[in-house]
Amino acid sequence: MNPEYANKPIIALTANALKGDAEKYYTAGFNGYLTKPFNSKQLGEAILEVLKAADSIKKLEKKVPPKEVAGKAIFDISGFEKMARGDDAFLVKLITLFLETVSAALSKMKTLMESGNIKEIASQAHAIKPGFDMLDRNDITTLLRNMEKQAQKEDKVQVMDFLSALQSLWEPLKESLKKQI
Repeated sequence: MNPEYANKPIIALTANALKGDAEKYYTAGFNGYLTKPFNSKQLGEAILEVLKAADSIKKLEKKVPPKEVAGKAIFDISGFEKMARGDDAFLVKLITLFLETVSAALSKMKTLMESGNIKEIASQAHAIKPGFDMLDRNDITTLLRNMEKQAQKEDKVQVMDFLSALQSLWEPLKESLKKQI
């Protein structure tokens, strides 16, 4: 993919209207979906919805930028250390459990998105928020809070965008955390 176009919203305009087709387009990276025939009002509404979602992500990124220095995610494990009460083996178990839990939740969120079960994504986002709070990653907890709200509204476009943003924030953090254990 050309990096110049990586963040440009794309709406699938298609004659395919079978159940599950929309999820295929979202999974393939489209931000919106409209079946033919459509009128100018429907196209305008689809464009506005996609632009609204893209603008929401941009505002979130500006409001709560990821904490990074020289490309490495910064976090504070003192919340986990406090819970471990000086037991290094337990600290390693806590961090390992957190890594496994978040990875499993992200995988489940992707599956839920593909199956169209958007509301269930809210509970997955809610379940992993406390761990990011313990790492003092307010950028990710804010993203999860917004994802949870949009999932409850079944807003596929915004949830897909939040999921993509979460994945890009998680990867460097995950690698940094692995170095702690």
